[in-house]
Amino acid sequence: MRVGLYASAVRAAERSVENNEYYHQACLKPYGYGHNLRMLVASARMSGMRYTAERAAETVGSTKVASGWSAACKVTTSSNVGPGVPELVLTLLRFGDFAKVRQTPPPASRTDETVPPFGASHQYAQAVAAWATGDVPAGDAAARLAVQPVTLTGWSAQYNFTRLLSHELAAYRAWHVLHDASRAAAELELAALEVDRWRYTEPPVWYYPIRQCVGTAQLLAGEYSAALHSFQQDLEESPENGWSLLGAGLALQGSGRSAEANELQGRARAAWQSAEVLIDSPCPQLVLRID
Repeated sequence: MRVGLYASAVRAAERSVENNEYYHQACLKPYGYGHNLRMLVASARMSGMRYTAERAAETVGSTKVASGWSAACKVTTSSNVGPGVPELVLTLLRFGDFAKVRQTPPPASRTDETVPPFGASHQYAQAVAAWATGDVPAGDAAARLAVQPVTLTGWSAQYNFTRLLSHELAAYRAWHVLHDASRAAAELELAALEVDRWRYTEPPVWYYPIRQCVGTAQLLAGEYSAALHSFQQDLEESPENGWSLLGAGLALQGSGRSAEANELQGRARAAWQSAEVLIDSPCPQLVLRID
């Protein structure tokens, strides 16, 4: 993922997961099973492989994974898998499927939460989906729950999710409810600066690169130069990703730089070769399509 080979990362993660499952079948504890599953989800999201990401996310959150593949073996796995893990609801949100997000039941309480925090992430997704579908009271109620302080322990304690989610939720409410794209962009930039403080990990701790949505909000505000800068920043961090190539092309098109826009659109098409759905927006959770 670090070098922009997202589809290759999907294939590598699939092989790792398959190998891990052989270990389970032999009553052996595999190394990095939860990590490999989450790498598969993250890589598939970046590749536009929605259904691959959803299937892997369902596996991450399954009871089978949490308890091991064989009751007789009693093989355990890591704390970042099993019921409650928010990979599926965040994947649905990433691809703008607000109806399915709202149909996702809340996670059961767990004492071994890692990042992203399970309950807070679920409520965050519910808030964004509710606002996007016009249910402002439900969105506001979920947002209040999402920003309740969360106690994380061990290596997870370094992340301030309350601050991150506060900025993100302010941004999505600003657009979906208030239709204020400039405010949404400003709040998303603050969220991106929060994540900038975090150490680099694979898979990434948060479910998407936030500057893809900063740039999208700036596009909606007609701030094409600022949007191009945001997408270029993201492309430095996540090379040749189709989300920001699409966004940068739209920013150039809005600026009247058609030849440069066409070149980027060609690169975006190459980036989406493995995509399983049509991607019409660099940030579907903000807006499903930008013309």
